[in-house]
Amino acid sequence: MKFSIVVAAYNVASYIGQCLESLINQTYRNFEVIVINDASTDNTLDEIYHAIGDDSRFSVVTMPINSGSHLVRKFGAAHASGDWVLFVDGDDDLKNDALQFLSESLHDTSADIAYFGRDVIPQAKEDAADANVLEQGFNTNFGSLSGNEIIEAAFSDNENRILWTVISIVVKREVVVAAFDKMTDSRMGRMQDAYEFLALCSQSKECISLGKHLLNYEWGRGITGSSHQNLDKFTQNVKDILQVLQESAKFANQYGGKICKQAVQWMALQLPQHISTELILRVNITLRQEAFLRFARIWGTDIAVGELNRLILEYAERERLSNGRDDSELVQLMDIRGFLCMERFPNPSNLSVDNRHLDLLQSSADKSIELLKDQLMKTNDTVSAVDKTIEQDSDNRLAIFCFYDKRGHAASFIRYFLDDLMKNIRELVVVVNGSLDDESRKLFLQYTNTVLVRENVGLDVAAYKMALLHIGWEKLRNFDEVICLNDTVLGPVYPFREMFREMSSRPIDFWGITAYAGETVGDEEIPTHLQAYWHVYRRSLVTSEAFHRYWEDMPLWKSYAEVTRKHEMQFTKHFADLGFTWDSYVNWRKYAGISSYPLLYMPETLLKDDRCPVFKRRSFFVPYEFTFDQTAGQPAMDLYDFLSEHTTYDVNYIWDAILPSYNIDDIRRAMHLDYVLPIKANNPEPDIRLKASFIFHIFFLDLLDNTMHYIAQLPDDVDLYITSTEDKFECIRQKFDEYGIKRKPVFISVQNRGRDVSALLVAARDVVLGGKYDIIGFAHDKKSSQNQEAGHHGTETQGFAYKLMENTLGSRTYVRNILRLFASNPRLGLVCPPPPYHALYFAHTLPVDWGPNFPATRELLEDCLNVHVPLDSSKPTVSAIGSCYWFRVAALKPLFEAGWTYEDFLPEGQMGGDGSISHAIERANGYVVQSQGYYPAWVMSDRYARLEVDSLFHATNTLLREMGPFRQGETLLQTANSLGQQLSHNGRVKRFVRRKAHLGLKWFTRYFVQPLPEPVTNVLYRVAWWPVNAYRNTRNALGKAIKGRK
Repeated sequence: MKFSIVVAAYNVASYIGQCLESLINQTYRNFEVIVINDASTDNTLDEIYHAIGDDSRFSVVTMPINSGSHLVRKFGAAHASGDWVLFVDGDDDLKNDALQFLSESLHDTSADIAYFGRDVIPQAKEDAADANVLEQGFNTNFGSLSGNEIIEAAFSDNENRILWTVISIVVKREVVVAAFDKMTDSRMGRMQDAYEFLALCSQSKECISLGKHLLNYEWGRGITGSSHQNLDKFTQNVKDILQVLQESAKFANQYGGKICKQAVQWMALQLPQHISTELILRVNITLRQEAFLRFARIWGTDIAVGELNRLILEYAERERLSNGRDDSELVQLMDIRGFLCMERFPNPSNLSVDNRHLDLLQSSADKSIELLKDQLMKTNDTVSAVDKTIEQDSDNRLAIFCFYDKRGHAASFIRYFLDDLMKNIRELVVVVNGSLDDESRKLFLQYTNTVLVRENVGLDVAAYKMALLHIGWEKLRNFDEVICLNDTVLGPVYPFREMFREMSSRPIDFWGITAYAGETVGDEEIPTHLQAYWHVYRRSLVTSEAFHRYWEDMPLWKSYAEVTRKHEMQFTKHFADLGFTWDSYVNWRKYAGISSYPLLYMPETLLKDDRCPVFKRRSFFVPYEFTFDQTAGQPAMDLYDFLSEHTTYDVNYIWDAILPSYNIDDIRRAMHLDYVLPIKANNPEPDIRLKASFIFHIFFLDLLDNTMHYIAQLPDDVDLYITSTEDKFECIRQKFDEYGIKRKPVFISVQNRGRDVSALLVAARDVVLGGKYDIIGFAHDKKSSQNQEAGHHGTETQGFAYKLMENTLGSRTYVRNILRLFASNPRLGLVCPPPPYHALYFAHTLPVDWGPNFPATRELLEDCLNVHVPLDSSKPTVSAIGSCYWFRVAALKPLFEAGWTYEDFLPEGQMGGDGSISHAIERANGYVVQSQGYYPAWVMSDRYARLEVDSLFHATNTLLREMGPFRQGETLLQTANSLGQQLSHNGRVKRFVRRKAHLGLKWFTRYFVQPLPEPVTNVLYRVAWWPVNAYRNTRNALGKAIKGRK
């Protein structure tokens, strides 16, 4: 009887000599040894040759690249010539009489596999107990197994289960060759022996147990043992084990029967347990969350969470037995489970998941936690309900206030906020995310000596963590309550003392002002939770080990989404699951069936009915698609009006908080900075009367009749200035007489360069800056002949001019109402008509009205005017498109103080339809107003609003009709999202090409056509537009003909 021994050796220079020496010293001599050096990078190969000398029974093969033990064994199996084959790892060794015993035991056996025992020798003394348990598992004496019993014994929950192995067995060569021939040719790693043992068993008819220990298994060398693993090594093991399962499934499906397939299903439950157990034992406790995250990414969230539930169940039972004396690891596992439940990673496509098993683990874990909580509630370790209340007028509180402003400047509302807060607390700590200017530092130092400035990463939760750990748990335990709050809320509308007095009597461990009612959004389940802008922690929570571990182990989350999902959404549930109690000042249950987020979507109701002391700054700039998806759009407008008309809160705090930091279009939409004024009825006259004038630039004498109609709408107490070239003055005076207009305008001569923009900024600059007027209006006559030259109807341009004039000078009463609007709204800086979107303008103003002018406008604002406000090319300008508007002089002063000259503007004939400095100025005025602490708004007459409403409905309905079957969803947001998902790739490509071509032509025109003399440009425009117009006319004619036939 001959034995073939395949020795796998990779970087085992320290052990391979001992291994080979054990083979050389075998008392039985008829064997061969195939030593395979798996491309070792140490001196393993030298040690091999040194050990074997000239012994002819040994052959040495060196693999060209490192291939792993599986492929090494497969190579050895293919080259074995003995009757029986053994596999030995290069860091283990055989007893000297092993082969002698095997030869005697196998002499007349019919078995295909003989399973022998091993001594497990720990490399570290502290592993002795675990090694003993492992040794007992490997040394099960099962007698004889045949057929399916072999697989069932190793791959089921059999009471006398044997452990899979390929190094404690000896196998007939023909079985080894058949099995390995069917196995994968891919490299494998951790737990590859489970796959190999399954394949060997499936090819065997009988397996016997020999009982005697023949192998010295050196536990702790290589990948075995209990030494710590780094995350990269752990991650690779997780991938390797998944590969074992996948390859086993492939083998079972191709070569195995029913029992083999059942074995794979059992492995699908067992292998994740190996992973999670190894994670607990061998990965540093501080890295567990990241390790489980990597586990979930590879195996899927369901399986990773299932393993967490198994561990939670195990730890909870352990805590019940010890009466909860050390629940820190249980708390950590529950934390990680909550974290993973928010990270949805799919299961591998070819991996079958037993959902019933996972559901059972979940329910068992939750039930065990509930039993533990009930048990703890009955012990003296739990603080009684009465002990959780605090004295009603206590101020024994510490507040941690997180502040962030990208400019580092504290807005005016913060002083008012802190003044009231300080009446209810004993100490304040301010944590600044980012920079802090000197003025704001002085402000905070009036309230506290502790101002911590940190890098702006991790948002407010990282700031709270820094402050809590900076102060220390020992000091924090001295306060009745610790408050973590931030500057995303304004107030108080009502004194904070009202709220503190109410909450002090409630027997709870932590509380907040408002809570978000749990709901399911898409596939995401959002639990009910206190909103994190204001968390208050009582001493009973602050002194707990669970609270300390939560903050100490908290990772640095860098995005708003991460902080929201992993801290704000989970904090309440996490500590409630641990038995701590909570509540909110505003009863969230009252609004649960109406809105999950009433502070944002029902703020006026919360202030009016629940005396909520704060409101969200975000209310005034939240993207309108979210507001309109859940309301009629009214929340911010109703909130502002309520604060202004029914409380003592100074609404100037709101403007100071939002204007410097947020895009003006978001503010305009949220607050509906649109006014509709009557043309026949006078609005109430305020106490303040403002001095006003109007500047009208006249260029087209053939439009004088229309111009006179609107000039006649100016009230007598509004001074009038006319800008024009001197040669037109007399003709304009004659028109005044012809129309019987008695007022005498002041004429200002202009150069014909820069059109209406230079007329206002250069010629009329002294009128604006002279200090005589509070409010000034401006308008000009308008033709836009380039549109007709491009093939459009003149009525399209006339419609734009009509919109401008009707909403600037609609009637005398309308003009008076505009002036009264400024007097009633001291933060109003500019009103102008909304941009046009009819006919040709639809493509140029919706959804944004920048055209190619964004870069030039940004440069003008930031480099020329030193104006720095949030700009966004994806959002409209909220500026006076068309340059007809009324403005407060103080709001636009920087624009007029810039020292413009006529030479800053292009000569007539070179300006074109877009891209000049004039077009940049046209889009900049709203941002200049914003930079000065005022807001721009749109204004319409009640008469024109009738047109606007029908036009908006028409535009919407036209688009929706054409969507046809692509329209899905009930709300506008759902419909838009559905359409975006359904647009074809080809459609996106065509639009991209068209857009790039359009921008390219604009660029070419600006730099190569517009600088040419006007007669030449006119000819070029006509020639260039001729094929486009010909195509359009042909297309329209064909369309009409086809419709006619239908």
